[in-house]
Amino acid sequence: MHFQALKKHTFLLIKDSQQLRKVIQEAPLELDSNVYIYEEKPTGYKLSEAYKIDRKMPVIVNPVGFWIMSSGLTKTSQSFWDRRKDLQGLTVSIAAVNVKCHCMT
Repeated sequence: MHFQALKKHTFLLIKDSQQLRKVIQEAPLELDSNVYIYEEKPTGYKLSEAYKIDRKMPVIVNPVGFWIMSSGLTKTSQSFWDRRKDLQGLTVSIAAVNVKCHCMT
């Protein structure tokens, strides 16, 4: 399956087959992707997020909540970035440039 670059939109995918798992593995997900999967359970729906630390790495699927018809959504108290802070040893290269501004006011 061919994917164009995903924008930073939220997707909700129904987890109902092995085909979906294959599609998610092939998707160009990133660390800041907003892809959510729900899975039907006997008492409600399990909500999970899917992302990749790097496009070459496998998809990470973390549970983020559970929805029950009688009581609604219960979600994790961890923030988006706290759930994704483990970069699993990935080296991130960064650079900074100090620029002096000689602005005329």
